[in-house]
Amino acid sequence: MDDIRVRCAFCGAGDRADDLIEKMLNVSSAYVEWRRREESGPMVRFGGSVVMRERLAHLSAVTKWPNALLGVIPFTADCTDRL
Repeated sequence: MDDIRVRCAFCGAGDRADDLIEKMLNVSSAYVEWRRREESGPMVRFGGSVVMRERLAHLSAVTKWPNALLGVIPFTADCTDRL
């Protein structure tokens, strides 16, 4: 955060440093929240049974494509070593 204060002072905008730091922290926390939601996405159900049926029908159709392979990774699987 000191680098933001130094840069603002260098640019003659030292009075804006606190506002920029606050915005940076908000963006950072928003990103962390987005990642948390993104990772928990498979555990969240969107739509009702009609939506689920449509998704499954689409996946079933995709498995018939010549170059498509459908795989299921359990939510509990630790795949971080493969990234």
